[in-house]
Amino acid sequence: MRTIYLKSIPTNSFSQIYYYKIVEIDKTTTMTMTVLKDSIDIDKDEEFFDQVSFIKNKQCEGNSVEITNDEFNEIYNRTLSKINNVFIA
Repeated sequence: MRTIYLKSIPTNSFSQIYYYKIVEIDKTTTMTMTVLKDSIDIDKDEEFFDQVSFIKNKQCEGNSVEITNDEFNEIYNRTLSKINNVFIA
């Protein structure tokens, strides 16, 4: 099972920063978690390397960096806390 964590690099002041966790479940299934400061999205994709390439080259337009699990978890936990606070209040 392979996992990669990516962070988009904004190209202008209007761009949001996206965080991605791409996990290969098996040879034909990949799960992608996309985290923004206010939302979390999970998608099912096909091939791991195709998905990584798509995110790096299309969604991030070549402006991304690999990050650590800890860096990803920090933004994920912060976003999840915001979402939970909305539903608890």
